[in-house]
Amino acid sequence: THLNNIGKLIEEMELKMRNLLKEVYFSKTRDIVNDLRSSSSLTEQRKTVGVQRELV
Repeated sequence: THLNNIGKLIEEMELKMRNLLKEVYFSKTRDIVNDLRSSSSLTEQRKTVGVQRELV
């Protein structure tokens, strides 16, 4: 039973890690695609990034 419990814990952690990696990967990909498709000018984007950095 001890091995069964360890196996279940490993599977749960694997699932959590996979979901986290998928979330990070797809969100980063979406950000890159949105930057490539951006309809705003470069100066507007720089202003937005500057404001974001000030807030953080």
